[in-house]
Amino acid sequence: MMQRSIIKRVIMVFSVALLFTACEYAYITPEVIEAKRDFKEDIVPIFENRGCSAVECHKPLGSLAPDFSSENVYESILGYVDTISPEQSALYLALTTGTTHKGMTSSDMQNDILQWIAQGAKDKVVIIPKSFANDIIPIFNQKCNMAGCHVEGHSAVDLSPANAYASINAKGLIDLATPENSGLYTIIHQSGSHDGRSTATQQALILQWITEGALDN
Repeated sequence: MMQRSIIKRVIMVFSVALLFTACEYAYITPEVIEAKRDFKEDIVPIFENRGCSAVECHKPLGSLAPDFSSENVYESILGYVDTISPEQSALYLALTTGTTHKGMTSSDMQNDILQWIAQGAKDKVVIIPKSFANDIIPIFNQKCNMAGCHVEGHSAVDLSPANAYASINAKGLIDLATPENSGLYTIIHQSGSHDGRSTATQQALILQWITEGALDN
């Protein structure tokens, strides 16, 4: 009897271990989304608010380099950034350690500038539209279109590549007026039955795709 009891306990332990191994999505660590900084919208306002173009300061009113006039500021400031070692950029060091400019900007402003440099110091953020076939379907294939889930012919939502787009729209899971309220997004973004089945990056991709019109592209 004791031997049978031990065998039963061993089987139970292995069964529980197998169950948690199968549910690998429960252990996914959410990814952090880093917002892109736009030069004209995020960086130039810092210079304007801090009075960098004032008399006896940087151009157009002042005479110091770099030239902060609207037509020259981007090209002029590139000589003061180092995208390989952003923390060593003259622009960033002047605001954080330089005696002349230290204290003129807040830590948030300094971080925005550092992030902009680290992201390549681009003149403008270019948002590439998301593709249903190339960006969204792979998410379904990885997390949803599998045995016991949303496979072809599923009565709730069929997320197989051939039927996913039609099924999503037929079930009313897209809200173009308020993308954040789309059922496709809320079911993976909010706590509930689908917790852990998608990363923060994947959720952001789905929301962006909906925001851009949820096209069958």
